[in-house]
Amino acid sequence: MTWILWTAPVGVFGLAAPVVAQTGLAMLQNLAVFIVAVVVGFFILKGVVLVPLVWILGGMKPGRFVRGTLGTYTVGFTTTTSVGTLPMMLQEAEKLGLSKSTFSLVLPLAASINRPGSALFQSTSLVFLAAMYGVPLDAGLIAAAVLAIFLASMTVAPVPSASIVTMAPALDVVGVPVAGLGILLGIDRVPDVFRSATNVIAHMAAATTVNGMTGGEQGTDA
Repeated sequence: MTWILWTAPVGVFGLAAPVVAQTGLAMLQNLAVFIVAVVVGFFILKGVVLVPLVWILGGMKPGRFVRGTLGTYTVGFTTTTSVGTLPMMLQEAEKLGLSKSTFSLVLPLAASINRPGSALFQSTSLVFLAAMYGVPLDAGLIAAAVLAIFLASMTVAPVPSASIVTMAPALDVVGVPVAGLGILLGIDRVPDVFRSATNVIAHMAAATTVNGMTGGEQGTDA
């Protein structure tokens, strides 16, 4: 393991160097736009999808949910792992007044297979790499790639940068060189912290939504 950790940066450099040498400064500009697009997408996912689900189906006011999951968001952001954030999620779910029988089942299950942030990142990465290598994406390829990404996102290990490794099947489906993953590995630290934070908030949103739909008891609104 120590040998892998020491040599991984050299491998990433070797994969990324040829593409950067050919494109120069334009590649760095494109990567900056890619990072911004991914981060903005994460906030849209949380604000337009997750929080409304918590409010409409979970019966919890957005302000209370946001305040009650600050610790989860912070731990997920800093550790970039869902499993490492699970103790904090369990603690905050109890403070939010969710039924213990509900969140004790939903949160561990969600930490294993619920990866909306990873799926969003992988979809954006696929489009970015296809454009970079000049690979056209028709409707059939997009549908096949979406299916591959959906299945891959459910198998992502809850460890840093695992979403990039599991993109290989989707890239193979659309004909994008797997070497493009080396480009993403070089800049993944920034998207990874936001991706992991989005995933753990999605876990909390799932537990809250299931709790509301099954009639679980909640504490009084703060």
